[in-house]
Order: sequence, then structure tokens, then C-alpha cells
Amino acid sequence: MRGGRGECPTSNRCGDQGPLIQFPFRLKGQPHHCGYPRFVLSCTENNQIMLELPDSVKLLVKNIIYKSREIIVQNPDNCLERQLRNLSLASSPFQFKFEGGRHLLQLFLT
Repeated sequence: MRGGRGECPTSNRCGDQGPLIQFPFRLKGQPHHCGYPRFVLSCTENNQIMLELPDSVKLLVKNIIYKSREIIVQNPDNCLERQLRNLSLASSPFQFKFEGGRHLLQLFLT
């Protein structure tokens, strides 16, 4: 059936290792119906997962914990605090929090 879920992989990775990418996320270039809007991830040249937030903030995804709806992220330039200072997540399904030395983005699906 063309255009159905059959053309959407159940999970992906960027390279051989790293977090699984599965619904509600999709990789850039996959059909839009394979994931929720604004949950598009991409693979870098180094096979790392990249998440782009509003205001062109780009973060490396270190882990995705689907059960608790959390994404552990790292800024590729090691300047996360500076990038987040002016970031507005009002139109985003994510909320940022700092917990136990880790930077987390929490998902809120509506």
C-alpha cells in the first residue's frame, strides 16, 4: 500500500551505534507521516543524531528514553547555556531542564 506506514521503518540509527530513532521521531527525508511534526532528527557526517530547535539551536542527541519521554542532549560546540539563554520553546513540544549534571529535553505530546 503506497503512502502507508509500511514505508516507515520501525526504528533507525545514525550509524551502527547510538540511540534508536523510532516513532514519534522520524529522520529527515522520510515521509512526513512517519513521525510527528517538529520531531524530525537528522544524522550528521559523524553518524550522530542532531535535533534542531526553534531559533536554529542545534543539539546532539546522546540518548532517547522513550518511556519517560526524555532526550539527553549536548551542544556540539559545548556552549549549551549560551544557546539556550534566548531560546523560546513556547511553540515547541519540548521543555528544557537541567538534572543531575545532564541536559534533558522533555517531550510533551498533546
